Amino acid sequence: MRFESTHHLVRAFVVLIVLATNYSCTMHSVPSRVDSKIPIPKKFSNTSDPGNKADNQAWWRDLQTPDIDRLVQELLAGNLDLQAGWARVQQAQALAAQASSGLWPQVGIDATATRSRVSFYVPPPIGEQSFQVSSYPMNVGAAYELDLWGRLRSMRTAGKLNADAAVEDLNALRMTLIATTVDLWCLIVEQNAQLSLLRQQLQVNQTFQELVDLRYSRGLASAVDVNQQRQQVHAIRAQIPLVEAQVSLLQHQLAVVLGKPPGAVTVDSNANLPNVDQQPTLVIPSQMLKNRPDVRAMELRIRAADHQVAAAIADRFPALRLNASTGYLDREVSGLFQNWVWSLTANIVAPIFDGGRRAAEVRRNRAVVEELVAGYGRIILTALREVEDALVREQSQARYVVELTAQLQAARTTLQHAQTRYVNGLTDYLPVLNTLRTLQQLERSQLNASRQQISNRIQLYRSLGGSWTPLQDQAANVVESSQDDSK
Repeated sequence: MRFESTHHLVRAFVVLIVLATNYSCTMHSVPSRVDSKIPIPKKFSNTSDPGNKADNQAWWRDLQTPDIDRLVQELLAGNLDLQAGWARVQQAQALAAQASSGLWPQVGIDATATRSRVSFYVPPPIGEQSFQVSSYPMNVGAAYELDLWGRLRSMRTAGKLNADAAVEDLNALRMTLIATTVDLWCLIVEQNAQLSLLRQQLQVNQTFQELVDLRYSRGLASAVDVNQQRQQVHAIRAQIPLVEAQVSLLQHQLAVVLGKPPGAVTVDSNANLPNVDQQPTLVIPSQMLKNRPDVRAMELRIRAADHQVAAAIADRFPALRLNASTGYLDREVSGLFQNWVWSLTANIVAPIFDGGRRAAEVRRNRAVVEELVAGYGRIILTALREVEDALVREQSQARYVVELTAQLQAARTTLQHAQTRYVNGLTDYLPVLNTLRTLQQLERSQLNASRQQISNRIQLYRSLGGSWTPLQDQAANVVESSQDDSK
C-alpha cells in the first residue's frame, strides 16, 4: 500500500510539472519585435535619392583626412565618458548574471563546532548537577526552485536585454563623441584659417592706409579718408586676439574630450577643411532606424520590460522549491565522518492573499511597457525629423555657399572698379572703404559657410546612425563574454 501511494504521488508530481511547463509557455507571450505604430516612410522627403540598405560605416573616413582618423582613435582610447560607459555596461551585465543565477541550484556548506554546559538541580541529597555537551555538525545543502511558470527565465531574459541596451547606450555615446570630436577639429581648422585670413586682410588694409596717407600728403585725400582707413586697420587688428583666444579655447575643449589635460592637443595651423561636395549615399528610413543605437536601446528595454511583466504574472502562481542536505554529526571530532545524515524536502509556496500586491505589480509593469512604447515612438519620430532637418540644412547651405561665392566674386570686381575710380580722382574714398569692408566680411563668411557645410554633413551622418563596424563587433564581444560568465 505504501508503495502504491508513493507511486501515485510521483505520477501526480510529474503530471503537475508537465502541465505547468506547457501552461508557462502561454501565460504571457513576448513578441520578438516591438510595434511602434508609427508609419515609416519608404524614403526621406527632402531628397531625390531613394536610398538603399547600406550602412554609413566609419563615415569620418569619407572626409579623407588622416588627422581626423588619428583623433578618433585617440578619442576611443582615452575619453573618460566612454570609460564610464563601459563601467555601466559591466554593471548591467553583472545584474544580468545575477538574474540568471536563479536558474541554477544554490549549494553551500556549513560546518559548526559547539560546546555547551547544562546545569540542573536535583533534590537532596544529590543537589546541583551539570554536564558538558560537544557537537560537531557539517552539512552540504542544495536548494533549487523549479521554474514552472517561467518567472526565472523571464528575469534572466530581461537582464540580458537590459545589458544589451546598455551596450547600445554606449554605442550612442560613442557616435555622439565621434561627431563632437570631428566637429571640434573642423572648428579649430576654420578658426586657424580665419586667423590667417585676418592677418592677410590686415596687410591689405595697411597697404590701403599707405595709399591714402600718400594721397593725403599730396592734397588728394582728406583727413576723413585717412581716419576712416585707420579705423578699418584697427578694427581688423582687434579681431586677431579674439580669434587666437578662440583657437586656444577650442583646443582645450578638444583635449578634454580626448581625455587629456588642456594644452596637450594642438591642431596643425596649416590644416585645410575637407571637401564635402558629394552627398553621401542615404539609407532607407527603416534601415536608418536599425542603424541608430538609441532606437535599438529603446526597443531592447521595451522587450526587457515585457519580460518583467511575464515574471510578475508568474509570481502570482505557486512556487515549487526543492531542498537537499547531507552531512555528518557527532559529539566527538574523531567520529565526525561516521554518522552520516541526509534530508530531502520539497515544498510548494502559493500566495492566497497578499492585499493585491502581486496584481498591482503586474499592472505597474504593464504601465512601464506602455510608457516605453510611447517613448519608442517619440524616438523614432525624432530620428526621422533629425534626418529630414539635416537634409534641409545640407541643401540650403549648399545653395547659400554658391550664392556667397558669386557675391564674393562680384565684391572683388566692385573693389577693383572703386579703387580705379578713386585713384583717377573720379570719386572719394568712401566707396572704396565700403567695398573693402564688404569684401573682407564676405571672405570671412565664406570660411564660416564652408565649415558649417561640413558640420551639417557631420550631423547628417550622425542622424543616419553612422558608426564603425569594429566598434559594434567589440560591443558584441562584451555581451558574449558576459553570457559566458553567467553560465
